[in-house]
Amino acid sequence: LPELIQFGNTVRLASDAAGFVAAVEASLPEAADPLAQATRRALAAANTWDLRVARMIELVDDALARKTKA
Repeated sequence: LPELIQFGNTVRLASDAAGFVAAVEASLPEAADPLAQATRRALAAANTWDLRVARMIELVDDALARKTKA
């Protein structure tokens, strides 16, 4: 998914089953790395459903405001 490219330093991407297995195997050594854990937690905290919904509401409100001004 193109949307995931922005997470490339934290998330591994795969295009097939073999690539998925390879990505999981490559990720296993990082599971105990405190820096990798902190990075993943920060990424997760910045991408909660609450934040996503708030951003969508903001975009809809902006679009409606522009429409009413036109």
